Amino acid sequence: MPRTVANILHTPLAVLPNARFSLTDLADLVLSWMEVARQRRHLASLDNRMLRDIGFSQADVDREISRPFWDICPKGR
Repeated sequence: MPRTVANILHTPLAVLPNARFSLTDLADLVLSWMEVARQRRHLASLDNRMLRDIGFSQADVDREISRPFWDICPKGR
């Protein structure tokens, strides 16, 4: 698996001095953060009927939108 900024962010600090990544990797990460933030804003705008249609509760939405934009990995990973 190639080393990317996203991988590095979830890597123990002890191995970071050996990490290498490019500006393209950094740009991809920033674009991912922007997309996650956009998706979370959209999720927050859905009403209860729409949330039921996709199998989400308001508690699920509250938990998801409270996460910071850089937290792009699902919980438990």
